[in-house]
Amino acid sequence: MNVNGPMVDLIERHTEGRGVILHGLEDALIGVAELPDGNSVTVYDQTKIIEILKESGLSEDQAQESFACNVNARLAGCDSPIFVIRP
Repeated sequence: MNVNGPMVDLIERHTEGRGVILHGLEDALIGVAELPDGNSVTVYDQTKIIEILKESGLSEDQAQESFACNVNARLAGCDSPIFVIRP
């Protein structure tokens, strides 16, 4: 999925253009969440991100490590996405 149309409008409108788009992981993008401080951030399905990484040839352990080191750990800050874990 390319992020375009209604999803781009949603992200731009609610994050004032600061929403983090994880290129290559767009299929895991769920939407936008409003934080208690009034800021809004993008929301991703962490389970789907792991699936996408596994589809690229990584094992389950490698995909988990790649997410932890290359996605989650590098996105610290007030505009960082939220990652939802589902069963």
